[in-house]
Amino acid sequence: MTASENPHYTKIDIILEFISIAALLVFLIYTILNWGSVPEKIPDHFNWSGLPDSWGSKGTAPVMLYVTAFIFILFTVISRFPRIINFPIRINEENSKPHLQLRFSLIMWIKAELVVSASYLGVQGIRVALGYSEGLGTLAIPLILAVLAATGAAFIYRASKLN
Repeated sequence: MTASENPHYTKIDIILEFISIAALLVFLIYTILNWGSVPEKIPDHFNWSGLPDSWGSKGTAPVMLYVTAFIFILFTVISRFPRIINFPIRINEENSKPHLQLRFSLIMWIKAELVVSASYLGVQGIRVALGYSEGLGTLAIPLILAVLAATGAAFIYRASKLN
């Protein structure tokens, strides 16, 4: 694959990259600024309604931050290899390049959605522990899952239209 065949960052992809970085930084900064006030027990699991149903040690917050950073790094690496994503669409010489670009954009969207979601969960976990909030909100978990599912469906639909 030559450099001209590699997918490129569109304006939306660049915006998604900045959103991912910003969400990760907000989570990091919020954790650092509030670390001294975080009690020894913080929520480590939320139920479908967004309320904490399991509590763990204060050390859960940095673990969530590491997991979020890992997601960011993993999807950044995966974005360099968009050919590993398979759509249920037949690829040929004529549609290979647009499908490659579409797969790259899909990776960028999912990365942004996962990093924003994980950062939100982490920040809210700290906020609940500090008594600033009671939970994630009743629509948080269903909304996160719906957005991820809708993204996958939208990209499969777009892929089918490229043929």
